[in-house]
Amino acid sequence: MGFPFDMYEDMFKKKTGAEFTQDEARYVLIYGDASKMSSSKKIYCYALYCMRRFFPLFLVRWIVQNKVKETFQKENAPQSIQLLYKDFAEVLLNTAMKNYGTHGGKCENS
Repeated sequence: MGFPFDMYEDMFKKKTGAEFTQDEARYVLIYGDASKMSSSKKIYCYALYCMRRFFPLFLVRWIVQNKVKETFQKENAPQSIQLLYKDFAEVLLNTAMKNYGTHGGKCENS
């Protein structure tokens, strides 16, 4: 399990008070896979791009929330995951903000 998966899992437990079901865990593991250019990594890279272009933070937040919502719908995420799209977007945005000024904020097609 990767670093993003743990963050998503903790956030899910705090919001719902429940553990992931098998389908939810499988989806989040694929969605948050940091070893390849997964959906969440693409959104993360786009958030970094917007921040480096000096977009206002409220606009970057709105863009990331919409991209996460569209991705969840397009990939047929479990309904319990789709309802928490704003929280998943916040995890991505906070990670991007943390890495904004560092060299850790590089996005590669790995």
